[in-house]
Amino acid sequence: MIQRMTIIHNPVSGRRGVRPHQLDSVRLALDRVGIESECFATRGPGHATELAMQALARGTELILVRGGDGTLNEVLQAMVGSGVPLAIWPGGTANVLARVLGLPRTPDCLISTIISGHTRTITVGQAGRRYFFLMAGIGLDASIVRHLNPRLKRLGGLLAFWASGFQHVARWPAPAFTLRVDGNEYRVTFATLANAPYYGGGLRLAPQARLDAVWLDVCAFRTRNKLRYLLVHLPSSFFGRHIRQRGVIYLKTREARAESSEDIWVQVDGELIGHLPMTFRSIPEAIRVCIPPDAVSTVDDRRERMRRSK
Repeated sequence: MIQRMTIIHNPVSGRRGVRPHQLDSVRLALDRVGIESECFATRGPGHATELAMQALARGTELILVRGGDGTLNEVLQAMVGSGVPLAIWPGGTANVLARVLGLPRTPDCLISTIISGHTRTITVGQAGRRYFFLMAGIGLDASIVRHLNPRLKRLGGLLAFWASGFQHVARWPAPAFTLRVDGNEYRVTFATLANAPYYGGGLRLAPQARLDAVWLDVCAFRTRNKLRYLLVHLPSSFFGRHIRQRGVIYLKTREARAESSEDIWVQVDGELIGHLPMTFRSIPEAIRVCIPPDAVSTVDDRRERMRRSK
């Protein structure tokens, strides 16, 4: 069992933030089983990466993150290839990674997971120089993220994202860009390169993606018709059925590149990172994540276990 660990928490993550007494109770419970912990709060964008780098330099044996997908993405930048496991205490708006991994939200279950020492080694993606857990989005979703008011996101959660998204689509010019995958070239207006099936807001844009696969799932849309996005592709994507629709490209790859003469933006795990051109690749076995021994990581895993139990 580990003896030293670091807690990094985002005090403004989610709508209510983290409560001090929750952190104190977790640290006390860890201390009772012989695990010494140090705790640091983030102060702004990029600070979680800095805190994680410092913790690794001090020789921490595990990093626990209390926050959302954006905070986890920042910590990931320091942890890839370190061999140090990551524990996740969901506390954000969507908590997509925690949902995909089947992670508990309660402090008691979190502590049991850490004590068990059970981990899962997963693939991450890389967009340019930035790593990501879940997905990189090019075009539409990045444009929505760029125009979303951060304060509104904290107060309104997923509802704010959807409200802003619908308003933005009406003004979005749907510029096309070139996506190159395994020697083939596609002209598309929106693409996601995914490491996990779920997307914010309950969408399943990459229903076949898995965190332990060696590739990224590419889902790209050709249409410039905004009504088709809203009335055809969007409803189907809640169930993963959009990948069979006309004008939708679904591929698996280890590397892809997107280019455009226009300023088309890119987001990873809900955070803007820049604009095209950019290269995307998968990094297999990049990080160890603490999970309960009996965790069910995705809906597909649940279905498989149900099938086997019959």
